[in-house]
Amino acid sequence: MAEYRRGQRPNALPQGAATALNEATPDELALENPEIPVIFAPGMGSAIAELLAKEKLSARDLKAGDRLIFGKNVIFQILWPNQSYLDSWYQGGYGKDPNSTSLVIKASFGSFDVLFTGDAESEVLSQISLSDVEILKVSHQGSRGAVTPEDLGRIKPEVGIIFVGKNNYGHPSREIIELLKNANVKTYRTDRDGTVKIETDGKSWSVKK
Repeated sequence: MAEYRRGQRPNALPQGAATALNEATPDELALENPEIPVIFAPGMGSAIAELLAKEKLSARDLKAGDRLIFGKNVIFQILWPNQSYLDSWYQGGYGKDPNSTSLVIKASFGSFDVLFTGDAESEVLSQISLSDVEILKVSHQGSRGAVTPEDLGRIKPEVGIIFVGKNNYGHPSREIIELLKNANVKTYRTDRDGTVKIETDGKSWSVKK
């Protein structure tokens, strides 16, 4: 079960999350260093780094091709960023905005799939091989560049969820809301719908508020 809470940014780290993540260590990490228990995206903030140090946990960058496997049926496949993009970003090749290095993850449980996009907008999604999913986490609080008709045509989500709270940026944009509506994507917003819960057994699934 996944929960999306009112007003919570997708890249926020709640207090105590490092300990919780340590307890939820995957059964298998398809990584270069599988002994590392906790992993975060590129550009990890100093506050998170300090918290990990306090909890005596390690961290590393995930990249495209890595997988986190929980039990036999739950797989988190990392789709973005790839190593060449990360190398260029660290060298200043793409400016200082970390949004383009957000992890894009396809989470699968049985035949049920969710695409987590972080703050990676369509410019990034257009570079990734995407397939059908049931749930789309709409990127960057539903900003204007979050997704395009072409992206939705490849992803074909039935439900879109927008993490958003009160903001001064006009998120989510009217264009994105209309785009999702025209594509027949049932859309939930945490600023209006509150906590959104998804329950699945890997075959059937439901969304509850």
